[in-house]
Amino acid sequence: MSDIKDLFNKIRKLNIQERKESSFNILHTVGVDHYELCHSAIIAELLNPSGSHELKDTFLKLFVENFVNSKSFHFACNGAQTQTEFSFDNGRIDILVTSSDGKSAIIIENKIYANDQKTQLKRYDEFAKTNFANYRIFYLTLYGTPPSEDSAGVGNERVDCILLSYSRNIINWINQCVQKSAELPTLRESLIMYKNLIKDITMQNNEKIEKIMKILLDGTNLSKAELIASSIEGAKEKILSERFIPRLNSWATNNKMILKADAVNCFVNGKENGFCFYKEDWDFAIYFGFDKPGYRDFFWGISKVENSKYNEKVSKYDQIRKLDLENKTSYWATWNYFEDYKSWSTETFEDINNKKEGSKIIELIKNKIQKTIKLLEEKKVICSNNAEEINDSTL
Repeated sequence: MSDIKDLFNKIRKLNIQERKESSFNILHTVGVDHYELCHSAIIAELLNPSGSHELKDTFLKLFVENFVNSKSFHFACNGAQTQTEFSFDNGRIDILVTSSDGKSAIIIENKIYANDQKTQLKRYDEFAKTNFANYRIFYLTLYGTPPSEDSAGVGNERVDCILLSYSRNIINWINQCVQKSAELPTLRESLIMYKNLIKDITMQNNEKIEKIMKILLDGTNLSKAELIASSIEGAKEKILSERFIPRLNSWATNNKMILKADAVNCFVNGKENGFCFYKEDWDFAIYFGFDKPGYRDFFWGISKVENSKYNEKVSKYDQIRKLDLENKTSYWATWNYFEDYKSWSTETFEDINNKKEGSKIIELIKNKIQKTIKLLEEKKVICSNNAEEINDSTL
């Protein structure tokens, strides 16, 4: 194992040297790099004619001119509206741009590292067919990778989508946006900064790549790196099962709550993933989980829970459903995403692993439970003397 540690040390020294030599990039500092939501927000803002860039539909026109065949698809850019995380009955679209007359749409599915969902693009296609006379679906990835058959279908039933890459298409578009921003220095430099960020995540920082390649091609370092890469998902699962869930369980027990979670299995892609907290005198639970594979779209909600010890005649869950709460559905009394931790990055797992106390994501969960209990006490759904005061002495 000492040889693997040596490899880690070489890469670490390279990163330290690069940070000392490279120019400042605020987007790196705030952690935009690998968050799809942040990239979607930036791209959507540039595509928005009413965006803060104040260049109206200039950037949207460049996008349409570059990536859409205008002969078969006419899109009126002036007055267009842009939305991120647009929800409809059967899914949620990363970026939706609609023409002012509502007849045409640009749909962008933004994929950086996450996997496709089953029938994802097919659902987008069905939504678009129902709501727009003309539309184009774009599938944006780091290198222009096509969508899976599970997402887009096969043969004649495969969804027709336009492949875009950050590495080539988006960088070229941003370059054109920079040219149009020549007289707006703040905007121009922000765009250049974003372009440089894309170059980093698509491994186009040639000098750094050459240095890493030199390290990897030294002796047996390549096989060591492959072993490390293959162990990353296992390491994340170990952090969840040995750090995350036990700490939450300890906190729940200390506060006379029950944590329902099957260790790592509640995070496995493709399952009904999540975990929940409840008390013996509740017929509802406060749930936390992921809407998408790859630890993406972290959300919370209140729903009914099977509790054999609940024996009250009046359902507390039914009382909660009568309250005026956000995003009510047939299943959820209320639910919403955590915008700050919508997608869990490698840094999220490092934070859980390295901090015995004060892990940001654990604090987020605890605070949400505290606020929810306080709200339900104020609404007289639960009694304050039954809902024990939350104890923060653990974790």
